[in-house]
Amino acid sequence: MRMQLNNFAAWVCIDKVEQPQHAIEIQADGQVATCWMASEVGKNFSVHWQDLRRSYSSIGSVYLDGLSSNSGKLLHGSNLARGDASISQNGYRTSSTSKRPFVFAKLELTDDDQYLHNATSPELGEIKLVIERCEVAGKARNRGLRPFVEPEKIHERSKKAFGHRCKLGPETRSVSMYHTRTKSRRKVATFVFKYRPLAHLQANGIVPIDKERKRAAPIGDVMDLTLEDCDDDGEFEAAQRIAALKEELVTLERQRNERRKRVKLEPKAEVKEEPGMTQRGAPQLVEVIDLT
Repeated sequence: MRMQLNNFAAWVCIDKVEQPQHAIEIQADGQVATCWMASEVGKNFSVHWQDLRRSYSSIGSVYLDGLSSNSGKLLHGSNLARGDASISQNGYRTSSTSKRPFVFAKLELTDDDQYLHNATSPELGEIKLVIERCEVAGKARNRGLRPFVEPEKIHERSKKAFGHRCKLGPETRSVSMYHTRTKSRRKVATFVFKYRPLAHLQANGIVPIDKERKRAAPIGDVMDLTLEDCDDDGEFEAAQRIAALKEELVTLERQRNERRKRVKLEPKAEVKEEPGMTQRGAPQLVEVIDLT
């Protein structure tokens, strides 16, 4: 199921394969749609959107972890429409004929305290598409492109240290681009894709675990194992196994304590003491004083 909002639809592809969207929500103001999706380290991705009515021209702008992807994409309205009613963006323009592709990468963590107080973007872990209604005013001169700001390392104690982030791949050649002047822009829809490692989404119950997998450990135990650092299925299964062993240990300790309590509560057998006998029934030495 794709997110749809105000006659637009949006989705993300990884290596040209459309990705499932989970826990789709529409904000109360009807202007923002959000969902969760799984990210994969080292994989290229692209952002796609479609005008379901194409009754006016619009521009879509992509933001990665809060950073602009440098240029918007124009979809003409019905009076100027040509080609498909959908469009995509898969990279960051470095020149009119080259770009660097979008790619998911492992979040670089550090214990260096000089990074501890660096401001972490609240949009880290988000791919955002902003669509604006506009009027086309004609072609424009080519303008300079802003250089991409490479993301800094994140301190390991940061609340945002959950595994992945967006980066750019090696530069590749691309078709020539041209600029169009627009006016009267007005925001009509915003789509937010919150991406995390698959294990993180599974541990939080956002994505169901494959039925063919072994029984998962309780969510609480798994989360204690900091699954934010589990970037592949192997690590996730290891975390599940550890959590299951911990649960088994707790169960065994509880059973042992219950047996001890039962032993203490059982009444002791009474032993009737006979004269000259010890409590264990053995002969007792009795001191005799001869008064003769």
